[in-house]
Amino acid sequence: MKYAVMSDVHANPTALAKALDDARSCGVDTYVCLGDIVGYGPSPDEAIILATGIRFWPRTLTCRYGLRILFLGLGVQNERSVSWCMKLELAK
Repeated sequence: MKYAVMSDVHANPTALAKALDDARSCGVDTYVCLGDIVGYGPSPDEAIILATGIRFWPRTLTCRYGLRILFLGLGVQNERSVSWCMKLELAK
């Protein structure tokens, strides 16, 4: 079994797509995300759309930036980022 461990995408779908392509080319079959899909980067919507197509194991964790969005409302770029973080927390 090959794992790809990802974190700190921070709303950069271009980097996430490149990492996923690289993982697939290496034969990865299990993806683990340590969090921070959204954040202060340029494209939170696109990053969320790309990330929702990945089956992360066991689930995506909400990291520091996600918790800031949820509890403090800091740096919120749009409602989709907030919804993404809330959905992750409620699934726990």
